[in-house]
Order: sequence, then C-alpha cells, then structure tokens
Amino acid sequence: MRILVCLFMMLLAFSMPVRLHAEPAYAKWGALAVQETKKRYNADIIDYLHLGRKPISPDISEESFRLWLKDPSGEFGVIVRIRFRNDTEEVLSIRMNKLNLPSFYQPFDFSSAIF
Repeated sequence: MRILVCLFMMLLAFSMPVRLHAEPAYAKWGALAVQETKKRYNADIIDYLHLGRKPISPDISEESFRLWLKDPSGEFGVIVRIRFRNDTEEVLSIRMNKLNLPSFYQPFDFSSAIF
C-alpha cells in the first residue's frame, strides 16, 4: 500500500504543469515599445531595458523603456514612454526620444585601426 501511495504521489508531481518563469507585468508594453520603435526607426534593436512604471494619476500609468538600435550609420538609443489607462489598458500615448550621445560614446571600429 505504501508503494502505491508513493507511485500515486510521483505521478501527480510529474503530471502537474511547471512554469519556470512568469511573464513580467510590463511584457505587453515592452513588445509594443519594440514594435513601434522598429516601425519608426527601421533599425535592428540590439538591447532592451525596462526602466520602470510610474503612476501619472490614479487611473493612468506610464511604462518606460530604453532601447539600443543599430543601423548602417551606427548605434543609438531611444527612450520609449507608453501611457495607458490602468483599468482598460487603453494606450493614450507613445513618446519616443532619440538619445543624442557625444561621439566618444560611439563604438570604435577596430578593423580600421593601425597598431
């Protein structure tokens, strides 16, 4: 009888679905930020960072992301802010600001360097 109980417990343990990683609450907004940024800048997104959620009012929140893009002219960053209604998740606005970095922040091309 003891063996049957153990077998039954093992069967239950292995038949239960296991979710290793829960999707973060901002995942939906991050996907929208990536989609809209690709549309606007027509560049490859090579890095992504969720900066956080900020309450604007009791009914409205704003998610912020920093995306790093690469196109034939070089690399650059974009800050994306998405405002939405908390209850319906209706998007109110999407704002994008391209980061203007000094030239010393740009990656160096070592293929043309002479050592």
